[in-house]
Amino acid sequence: MVVVGSGLAGMMAALRGHELGLKVVLIEKASHYGGTSVFSGGGIWIPNHRWLKCTDTPAKALTYLRAITRGQGDERKFQVFIEMAPIMSEFAMSLGAQLFMLEGGPDYFSEFEGAMTGRQLSPRDYVAKPLGDEFHRMRLAYPGFYVAGRYHLSIDALGPLMNRSKGWIRAAFKLVVGYWLDWPWRLKTKRDSRLSMGAAFIGYMRKAMQERNIPLLLNTRLVSLEESDTGIAGVRVSHNGNERMIAAPVVMLAAGGFDQNQAMRDAFLPVRTETANSLTPPGGNTGDAIRAGQAIGAAIENMGHSWWCPSLRLPAHNNMSEPAGQLIFERARPGAMCVNRLGRRFVNEACSYDRFGHAMIADHEKTGANLPCWMIFDARYRHKYNLSSLLPGWLYPDTWLPKEYIDNILYRADTIEDLARKIEIDAEALNQSVQTMNDYARTGKDLDFGRGDFIYDQAFGDKRHGPNCNLGPIDKAPFYAIRVELGDLGTKGGLKVDECARVLDRAGAPIKGLYATGNTTGSLFVDTYPGPGSTLAASMTFAYVGVNHAAASLLDR
Repeated sequence: MVVVGSGLAGMMAALRGHELGLKVVLIEKASHYGGTSVFSGGGIWIPNHRWLKCTDTPAKALTYLRAITRGQGDERKFQVFIEMAPIMSEFAMSLGAQLFMLEGGPDYFSEFEGAMTGRQLSPRDYVAKPLGDEFHRMRLAYPGFYVAGRYHLSIDALGPLMNRSKGWIRAAFKLVVGYWLDWPWRLKTKRDSRLSMGAAFIGYMRKAMQERNIPLLLNTRLVSLEESDTGIAGVRVSHNGNERMIAAPVVMLAAGGFDQNQAMRDAFLPVRTETANSLTPPGGNTGDAIRAGQAIGAAIENMGHSWWCPSLRLPAHNNMSEPAGQLIFERARPGAMCVNRLGRRFVNEACSYDRFGHAMIADHEKTGANLPCWMIFDARYRHKYNLSSLLPGWLYPDTWLPKEYIDNILYRADTIEDLARKIEIDAEALNQSVQTMNDYARTGKDLDFGRGDFIYDQAFGDKRHGPNCNLGPIDKAPFYAIRVELGDLGTKGGLKVDECARVLDRAGAPIKGLYATGNTTGSLFVDTYPGPGSTLAASMTFAYVGVNHAAASLLDR
């Protein structure tokens, strides 16, 4: 079996194939392994996992998925996912991955029937020294997951550090002291040997592959899928510019979507969006596997959708070419709001990032004045909270910022009216929106969008703030604005597959021996995002399911 792609789905496929007695080789076109998974938070959304057996049920999860997809989802795939996701997670743990239930992590549609908290499993930090030289062949994690470019943020430390809530000093101390006490490693590299989130999960899985001697070929790009009279015959690859054939009766495509292919974005996505605003590794996911499947007659579906996430052009200190930054939790905190270019709010800012992205698109279609929108906040917010990788003012004041930041990246003014003029939106409308927000902050009730009314909102608000942990006045000068672009965590359209992860041709029949999963396929969840780790959970589960089917089919021959 040839597996294409070295993210968590590809590694799951390779490890499951080895477990079932298949001879496996995994190929990766990049010079480093880990794919988009390394850039992720590493969580997997697993309904009815081992720690939820008393409160979750398959029926409850199915009700939730039916509700959020509005009847558009594939019922058979839902049922397979709900049944097999817990089994897949147990297999991952049997390989050595240390997973735990992230307390309080809510589903993204917390107001819908069947929603609950606790479905996310996250990897514990992984100390990567046992990987040896393979550690240096792992792709670097998302830059925003490092503090000061050195300290790899732990999933446990993320909340306390962001909000300076209980335990934040201990978390910061542990982060910094642990890094510098590791002095033998410091002599080798600046890179933190302690991996967290997606990088930690990749570390566990890569170690499991090493222990089983599963080959991983880097700098090996999929050129085409090869067929015989009986089905898939293997893949043609390019390794350092030299093409060759790898023969195999089974191929699993787990190579991501087309988020880094501007031509495909322009052809399929509903609005013009830039690869530069995508939050996936630059140059990584260019749709190679999707196009290879199409070339042999595979059907495609769901091509107009992405895993949307607002992003910022927020370069690292003294590096104006740094890629986009995520805007995940920042919108939920009191003292900030988002407006379109008419100066008007258009969404509950505290909603999940994918829902926020859909709201940006809907507002742009309605007004023509979104994409980008603006996040507005005051001096109090700037002092207290981080903004993606921009540290809060109490740690990193404006006077320390590169001069190119002010009124280029981060706009600042002494009055709302002056701020509006700087960002070229209607001053009267923006001032009215700010005054309305200030009124809502005092009463604790957002009469326009219900910000703070939902469990999801409250999970990421400031618990020290009242009467609504998500609403705060914007009334302390100076006032700030930052441009918010429509980014994504990957595309979610691709090859059409059945409930066994078999790729289907344009007539709806399986292409024998060809399987696919993850963002190489049309998403299980259509245009929605159920909860934290949905992308990884679905891709890993159907990698597991597909390999089970492939192994059984080979035995039957």
